[in-house]
Amino acid sequence: MPDTPNGYDAGHYRSVGSAPNLHFNENNCHGQCERCNNYLSGNHISYRIRLIERIGHEAVEVLECNNEPQHYSKDDLRQLEKLYKEKGGSCYDGKIQTQN
Repeated sequence: MPDTPNGYDAGHYRSVGSAPNLHFNENNCHGQCERCNNYLSGNHISYRIRLIERIGHEAVEVLECNNEPQHYSKDDLRQLEKLYKEKGGSCYDGKIQTQN
């Protein structure tokens, strides 16, 4: 599949399946090319390297160790929906380039 330069997904450093508590954590979600996110299982090694450059080693370690359950009420989810609609519908503020 050819890589499309304008095709970006919301790539999660820790997947929503393995860490649902981090689904809306903005340090855990960044723009990631469709190829890396969908066909390279998130390209985790490159993602981590770029994430450390972006948010720092300590913040990445906090993400890696965060297993505390997060429970959202319907009201919480409505507020999150409103927040992200105001931000343009994205859960990230920039793109992580993970291809080498």
